[in-house]
Amino acid sequence: VALAAKLKIKDNIVTKYENILSQVMNDVSHGKLDDAEKKCLTLLEMFPNDTVSKFYLGNIYLSKGEFDKAIKLYEQILALQPDNLNVRYNLAIAYLRQQRYNEAEQQLSFILSKQPNNQLVQQQLNQIRTVKNLQFGSTH
Repeated sequence: VALAAKLKIKDNIVTKYENILSQVMNDVSHGKLDDAEKKCLTLLEMFPNDTVSKFYLGNIYLSKGEFDKAIKLYEQILALQPDNLNVRYNLAIAYLRQQRYNEAEQQLSFILSKQPNNQLVQQQLNQIRTVKNLQFGSTH
C-alpha cells in the first residue's frame, strides 16, 4: 500500500505485480522454468524496465542454457545498475558457459575490486587464468 502511494499508481497493479513475482519464485523453486519464464514476460509487459523481473528472467535463461538471452538481460540491468554485483556474477557465469573467458574475467575482476575478500570470485578468476594460459600459452 505504501509503495503504491509513493509511486502514485493503483494498489491493485502493485498487488498483481507482487503476486506474479511470488508465483515466479515458486515456479523456479519447483523447476517449472517455462511457467516462470512466461510470468516474467508478463511482468515485463506491465513494467518494461523492471530490473527484478529481468534478473529472474535472465536467471531462468541461464538455467535453461539460453546464454545469449541471459547475457542481453544482464547487460540491460547493468546499464541501469552498474554496481549490481549479483548481476555481474551471473553475467560472468553466462560468459564462462560460452567460453568467453576475457569477458567473464572482466566481470569477476570488477566484483573482486568491490569485494577483495570474495574467495569464490578469486577462485574462479584463477581458474579462468589457468584455462587461458593452457589455451593460449603463457604471456611471459
